Amino acid sequence: MGITRRDFGLGTTAVLGAAMIGPAIAAPIAKGDIYLICGFPTGTAGDTICRFFARKLQPILGATVTVVNIMEGAHQGYEGNLATKFVVEAQPDGRTIYLTAGGILVANQNLQHNPPFDVSKALQSFGTMTRVPNTLVVRADSPYKTLADLSAAMKVKGSDAKYGVPNGSVVRVIGALYRQQAGLQAAEIVKRESSEVFKDLDAGTIDYALSNNWYPVTQEKIGRVRILAMSLKERLHAAPQYPTFNEYGYPVDVDGWWAGYVPSATPRSIVNYLNAALGQVVASEECRQFFNGIICDPWTQTPDQSQALLERQLSAWHDYVEIANLEKEH
Repeated sequence: MGITRRDFGLGTTAVLGAAMIGPAIAAPIAKGDIYLICGFPTGTAGDTICRFFARKLQPILGATVTVVNIMEGAHQGYEGNLATKFVVEAQPDGRTIYLTAGGILVANQNLQHNPPFDVSKALQSFGTMTRVPNTLVVRADSPYKTLADLSAAMKVKGSDAKYGVPNGSVVRVIGALYRQQAGLQAAEIVKRESSEVFKDLDAGTIDYALSNNWYPVTQEKIGRVRILAMSLKERLHAAPQYPTFNEYGYPVDVDGWWAGYVPSATPRSIVNYLNAALGQVVASEECRQFFNGIICDPWTQTPDQSQALLERQLSAWHDYVEIANLEKEH
């Protein structure tokens, strides 16, 4: 495949090994290393997921699995675009696989005026791994105990209400959908990172915040915030104590589900093979514990189901971009 740091100037690779978690599967892929493309920086939550799966896939695939981090540099576009482009242009031989959040794929597609390809046609999913919810939180000492309490108070506050979001398209869409469905006039305050949003929440300059699931859960454990809602249609098995927007009458079902992808020309025998290997990892007790530890549930689908999900979400994001007033890239 010829990947080097010099080629990208911004990637890292690591060969990962692990004990066998299940029997190796007869391979239709030619012998050689398999490259797992990761569109997130080393040490981030996304990178952690990729590396966990690389370790667990290696004995099942019977090949060395190398994680390759390919990230955008400054002013090079939305997160994940470069990694996606690399996979789209890779040989369709099953030796380049892509694990990523589907929400990023569909958001990036809709945030470009002239995208170079249609991800639903350029990529073929070989299965899902998990659904990643996002959260709405208030300060731990807030008088708002439920989402209904917050909605009622924000309606009274009108245009003086404010909420914070890190600069991510998924959380911004969720914030905008809640604001629209609850009939609020709250102003959106966008910060670069969740930590900056939570500083504003601490200071009382915003009334509530939207963020991914991992950071707020850790903050709730130390008594800093209270989680009022998560963005999945149904409650998590891993964290059933958290209600959903749906339960309060707000049909918000937006998440950053994770799935595996290969170039669309990849033979079906290879797609099915990778689906079986991925499913074996996701079905393991170790994977359940891993996902539950980051407040997610394991979630498996067939290649056809996963591809259909990508296509549905791609269509839905046409409206989401407009609702959230997200700026498109020229």
